[in-house]
Amino acid sequence: NNTIANASSAVFRKGDYYNIMEEAKRYRLAGDWYTYMGILRLGKISYCKQSLNYHRMQEKSVTLTTNAHKEFDEIVSLQNFAMNVDSLVCRDIMLSIIVPVYNTEKYLAKCLDSIIQALEKVEIKTEVLVINDGSTDNSKIVIEKYKNEHPQLIAAYDKPNGGLSDVKNFGLDHAKGEFISFIDSDDFVDPEMFYDMMNGIMNSSAD
Repeated sequence: NNTIANASSAVFRKGDYYNIMEEAKRYRLAGDWYTYMGILRLGKISYCKQSLNYHRMQEKSVTLTTNAHKEFDEIVSLQNFAMNVDSLVCRDIMLSIIVPVYNTEKYLAKCLDSIIQALEKVEIKTEVLVINDGSTDNSKIVIEKYKNEHPQLIAAYDKPNGGLSDVKNFGLDHAKGEFISFIDSDDFVDPEMFYDMMNGIMNSSAD
C-alpha cells in the first residue's frame, strides 16, 4: 500500500510507536498496515504535503503513478476512518479459532501446524482454543506441546467427554474473538484460508 509507505514522511511520538510494535510482537502481527493504523488511531500524526513523494504502483501488470496531493487526500481519508471507526486491525482479539479434539492424536499436529502457518498471513489479533474433549489417546500431550511452544496464540482446555456439540459450546463460552471459526482436529487448512476470510470480512464490512 503506497499511502502507508508514506509513514516515512510522518512525525509521531516514539513511545506510541514502541507500544504499537510491542503489541504487534505479542500478537504475532507484522506489516506497515497494523503499525500505521495504530498510530492513526492515536490522533498524533502529522504530514507535510510537500514532502510526500510520487509513487509508482502496479495494477494488473500496468504501472500507474500518483502524486503528492492525491497521497495526502488518501491519508486524510484513512486517518478519519482510523479515528472514527472501530477498526478490525486495532481491536483486541478479532478471530477465535476453536479446535475440538477427541482421539485425533495422529492428525492433530498437522492440523495445528496448518493453522499456525495460515495465521502468519493475517494481521489481526487471533487466538486458537484447542479443547480436549476427554480423549483417551495422547491428544492431550500434543495439545500441551503446542501450547508451550505458542503460549501467546494457543489456549488449551481439558474437559470430560461431552460430544461435538458440547465441546463447541464450551469453546464459544471461552472465545474472546468477534468472529469464530471451527476447525476439525483431523483436518487441516489452506495457507490462505484465514487471510481470504478476514479480507472478505473487512472489505465488505460484514457482520
